[in-house]
Amino acid sequence: MSKLTILGSGTAVSSFYKPFDFRHPSGYLLEHNNKKYLIECSESTRYRLEKIKIDYYKVENILISHFHPDHFMILSFIQSISGRARWANEKKILNIYGPKGIEERVRMFWDATHYKGNYDEILSSVLDLHYEEFEKDKKFLLDKDLSIMPFSVNHQSGRMDTYAMKFEISQKLFTYSGDCGPCEGINSASDNADILVIECAAAIGQDMTEFGHFNATQVGILAVKKNIKKLILSHLTGQYSDKELEVEVRKSGFTGELSIAKDFDVFSL
Repeated sequence: MSKLTILGSGTAVSSFYKPFDFRHPSGYLLEHNNKKYLIECSESTRYRLEKIKIDYYKVENILISHFHPDHFMILSFIQSISGRARWANEKKILNIYGPKGIEERVRMFWDATHYKGNYDEILSSVLDLHYEEFEKDKKFLLDKDLSIMPFSVNHQSGRMDTYAMKFEISQKLFTYSGDCGPCEGINSASDNADILVIECAAAIGQDMTEFGHFNATQVGILAVKKNIKKLILSHLTGQYSDKELEVEVRKSGFTGELSIAKDFDVFSL
């Protein structure tokens, strides 16, 4: 059985509002066939994995939707894994998927916090790093019955290269929206999904379509239009109660299963 654990259901500012729940920035752990796939790698990812008794060193695949820091703070995670590999005296495989330029970003961040050339001299000696760039219509086979197809979506008025991800898992469809508002990319990525984990960072009634965030009403409209079976709202600011969000989603006529994500929620896929 496959499962998805919500490591972070919030945004960069999710602890601002009270009395509603505190949330960490984006992070999701997909477990399938005894393998672990990290979707997004924001601050404190290692801590959140350890909190649920998951050995972060067992992660071999990281998938990044875009380079905003509430999704892409990968440096400290790589530091932890490389340190473990050095102590174990072994070379650890780490596959990193993301937008164009992801290898250059990791190299730049690493060398900026070490000495120039440390990436090639030291890091590459303990980590077997493989990078894959997301492209239109490029499907990646992650396991014998697990694949991912990235879809370009609109975020920050098209100025931030951002991807939704459609996973095919044992003949089921699971879609993760990344950060986006209504656009053709998320329409294609979410079509007939069994489970859609979708961002909902815009305020109720606020139209952030051009900038690239959904509000709860727009999420419901998409779910009805694309025949979504189970809907999970995430990337939440924390300013609304579950009930307020549910009411807005249901206004669209969506009658499927609906969850408002909390950190450390677990869903079967």
